[in-house]
Amino acid sequence: MRNFERVWYACYGSNLMEDRFLCYINGGTPKGAKRNYIGCRDKALPKAKDSFLIPHQLYFAKSAKTWSGGAAAFVKPKQNKEVKTFGKIYSISQNQFIDLVKQEIDTEKELEINLEKTIEQRIFRP
Repeated sequence: MRNFERVWYACYGSNLMEDRFLCYINGGTPKGAKRNYIGCRDKALPKAKDSFLIPHQLYFAKSAKTWSGGAAAFVKPKQNKEVKTFGKIYSISQNQFIDLVKQEIDTEKELEINLEKTIEQRIFRP
């Protein structure tokens, strides 16, 4: 069994803006958003961060209540080496990751994420 004390949270879209991402950690309302985030129980800042390119096409769809009904950003599941989407990674604790996912999917329910199974089966969605 692997030790997942820290994980890399990979993101794109509005989470490229560090101030916006840190609302998940510290709590608060991102500039231009209608939603206030409670933040993580552990308010420690990410230990590291970096940029990377995602070999998947970015697109916008649906309606995001957080952004006054504007479209949400997604990446197509099929890899496309001709297209690159700019992304960022943040090194956060496993508990911060779980709290962050709960905020992203807008739930206060207990959430268990089996990171070992996720990596093994290459399932990267909650």
